[in-house]
Amino acid sequence: MPTHYDVYRDQLSPYQFGQALWEPRPARGLAVAVGDVGYIFLGGFRRLFNIHLPHDDASHTMGVPEYFEQLPLRDGEVFERPMVAGVYRSRSVRSVEVGTQVSGTASLVGGQFSFSTSKEQGAVLALPNTGRRCDVYIRAAYEDYINAHCDQWLAFAERHRLGIRIDDIILITGCDLTTSWAMAAFMSSEFDASISLQFDAGMAGTVAAYSGISWRNSRNAVYNHGPDARSRPASGDNLRLPPTTVDTSQIDMAPVPDQCVFVRGYHMKRRPLFMPKKLKAFAKPRDYSRHNEDEDEIELGDDGSGSSEDEVVELGAGEKHTPLYGPLLDYILEDPMVDLAIVHDDDLNPFLSGSVEQFVP
Repeated sequence: MPTHYDVYRDQLSPYQFGQALWEPRPARGLAVAVGDVGYIFLGGFRRLFNIHLPHDDASHTMGVPEYFEQLPLRDGEVFERPMVAGVYRSRSVRSVEVGTQVSGTASLVGGQFSFSTSKEQGAVLALPNTGRRCDVYIRAAYEDYINAHCDQWLAFAERHRLGIRIDDIILITGCDLTTSWAMAAFMSSEFDASISLQFDAGMAGTVAAYSGISWRNSRNAVYNHGPDARSRPASGDNLRLPPTTVDTSQIDMAPVPDQCVFVRGYHMKRRPLFMPKKLKAFAKPRDYSRHNEDEDEIELGDDGSGSSEDEVVELGAGEKHTPLYGPLLDYILEDPMVDLAIVHDDDLNPFLSGSVEQFVP
């Protein structure tokens, strides 16, 4: 059964923003940045090192992999634009706005939202304030870098006994940062669920913006919100943020956008020693009674009962939950000439249908 952070991530994937993080708080005080190499743990990003920083950078508290080479990031290579404030939700979630107020800076400054589902999974992300989206313009150098160094990354993780595989590792090429957030996941397809979200008037755009948001009246829903005011630094001096053209002289006057709600990046997988000749991901649990164990070819249609002539990869599959990019990596490795499969989150977009809605103030 998928966890609440799996459901949350998958339900918001049709926005095509990358992977939604259930835990946006910066680990060890380091905001997620372009060039970070790490992995997702319990719904949050855990950074190992950054390929754009020198090996002896103070943020490399775990060290760096053997044969580490810094990849230069030139000025102007990161594209920035606003992350629009509002409520992002899967289409299965119904929403009612009660007395919602909007500031002149497109922020939610007061009111209440009520969300509900009828025996369906769903997810909600609320952003009271406008955030910041960062992505690199040109990614070809990243693929070459992965080819040359990903095995050292896995060895580095094994040396630190992290218990992750190479396909758990992600190289960040984009992220969405904000100052405060609230999220909820509706887990069950058997019971109705509902929850209410309260915004306190006057909270948005202030230093205390993260303290005026709360969930209420939860029924069959899992929720999270933050950050905790006590965990926030007084300024951004000890935070490593992505490259920015924003005037940092005002950083003490406003909340620091260090809370990461979406990440985008590269995933990779090596060819295993043994794998089926054909492999298809499927949207429904597989019926193992229909498969002959002596066969070395697996070829299932989307109903799990037979094969089709066309090679189709369907995402979000199987009894054991796997990330959406997993079946695509396996599909690439069906080619016997491919030893290393590399997939970017953007490569999943053609498979993601429009099943989300957004309230924009």
